[in-house]
Amino acid sequence: MYLKLPLYGLALFSLSAQGFTPSVTYQLTVNHQDRQFGNFSVDTSTLNTFTLRPPRSLSEASKDSLSIQCINGDTAEPANYGEPLKCEQLNWRTSFHSLDDLDINLSEQTSYVSSSGWWVLFEWDTIPRFEGVRDAMVCTQVDDHRTESNCQSLPSAIQPPLILPFGTPTAAFQEQETHFLVYTDIMGRELTINHNQALLSSQYQYLSQLLNRTKATQQQLSLVWAGINESHGMIGGAAGSNAFVSNYAIGDGGISKQSKERLFWVSAHELFHMLAPYSYPTWLSESLAHYYGYKSLAKFGAPSNTPQRDWDSQRTKMPNSDARLYEAHTKVTQERQMQYYGLFYVKGAAFWQRLDELLMRHGDSLDNYLPQLAEWVSQNGHFDSEFETTMSDIVGKKAMEQLLSQFLK
Repeated sequence: MYLKLPLYGLALFSLSAQGFTPSVTYQLTVNHQDRQFGNFSVDTSTLNTFTLRPPRSLSEASKDSLSIQCINGDTAEPANYGEPLKCEQLNWRTSFHSLDDLDINLSEQTSYVSSSGWWVLFEWDTIPRFEGVRDAMVCTQVDDHRTESNCQSLPSAIQPPLILPFGTPTAAFQEQETHFLVYTDIMGRELTINHNQALLSSQYQYLSQLLNRTKATQQQLSLVWAGINESHGMIGGAAGSNAFVSNYAIGDGGISKQSKERLFWVSAHELFHMLAPYSYPTWLSESLAHYYGYKSLAKFGAPSNTPQRDWDSQRTKMPNSDARLYEAHTKVTQERQMQYYGLFYVKGAAFWQRLDELLMRHGDSLDNYLPQLAEWVSQNGHFDSEFETTMSDIVGKKAMEQLLSQFLK
């Protein structure tokens, strides 16, 4: 199962000298008649001279496919990256992949369109950036009808990516100070019934309290749920700053109970990423998100699967399953051997379940240690002696040593 990729001047001297902070608005227009394509435009008439930088990308090997036009009056010329430009407007075209054929793993994070009447835009390889401009908005129009609420700030280059669903949501509801908009395909409409809304609200409430986000200001959170044929053997998800996407599996009998559970497991995994204020190394971030996706689901009622059962059923099928999590972290982060990444989810979540169960037997809980985990682990993915000593003092030295040798080192 592959969920998501973690996350990851010269321009405007005359404007800065005048004490003016430049801003830009990217306007994306789509229509239902030609729904797999969209047109971007940016009014640059107030920027004087500016410089473009390439869009953020998930792949170092990605090749730029944008054909950006610099418009001045009736003249259109190519706009090249890294060169001073003076344009009244920039235009370029983007595309959306259809979600209707049930073979899209959403962890691929390209932009999509559904026949249910909505789109979801990912910034990867799509939105070039202006050097020196930090205040940028991305707005959408459908059939030339501008909806002001469809504007969202473009995250900085070191923040989670822009994921912007727009169009007609399938369902909307409120939880605490958060307004949820749910976008699903046709088969997923049953997933938005009241019982499932209550489940998602329960997960959100638990994770918000766990991660000290109960005092968050009012915000809008968008969810995209799209079906994928279970024959693919995987589902995916990804989180942005104010939105996340998750697959659910569809079999011959439709959406099974287990598939629904898996959807809410993955959705809470992405919620954890969005809400967590702590800086964790990659294996720790993914494994904790996956474990707390499960734990938040279990708070609402016993699910049919657990991380430990998941690991027991997959360990003989997964590549490199004998690798410990420290080794897997090194393989992924230093050697870019991404075939080890799946261990973070399955083996990592099983590790946290085992440790949490040991803690609970002694009247404690992993919930109490999430801030300290960020302090006890270094960027190379290894815990220091304080983590091992603290846990050993609670669960017993022998039990902790067995756990560490089985999962971590």
